[in-house]
Amino acid sequence: MSEQQTDPSERNGLAGLVATTADKLAAGDWPGDVETGRAITGYLPPAELPRLAGAVDYAADSVVSKTVLEDDDRTVTLFAFDEGQALSEHSAPFHAFVHVLDGEAELVIGGQPVRATPDGFVLMPADVPHAVRAVERFKMLLVMLHKGEP
Repeated sequence: MSEQQTDPSERNGLAGLVATTADKLAAGDWPGDVETGRAITGYLPPAELPRLAGAVDYAADSVVSKTVLEDDDRTVTLFAFDEGQALSEHSAPFHAFVHVLDGEAELVIGGQPVRATPDGFVLMPADVPHAVRAVERFKMLLVMLHKGEP
């Protein structure tokens, strides 16, 4: 599969998101939980449609990550894996979802291989060992849902 070319406006989209976010922070318009006062941090302003695949670039022989949104309840991170790059087997104490945006990867979840392709959406359950390997260059959006306090 050939590498998709990123539209320059998508590549520069994150800079626009950061500027918009800075304006909203300065004006006190950044979202948060009104009851708890917890802030939401990251690059994902409300009511806008960013092109996520264009917000993170590939780097040779690397895995690149960029936090899009983070608060006490969730973390949303973009990843760009160069072909052959991997995250070794590990587990996390919370559920995570992988949404492949570009390319192809092999996930291993609890010993079961899963071929992940664009528009694929895969659950990695809490406390279950999992690993990620780029079959070819690929980008994914990782959504981690943190468990609440017992």
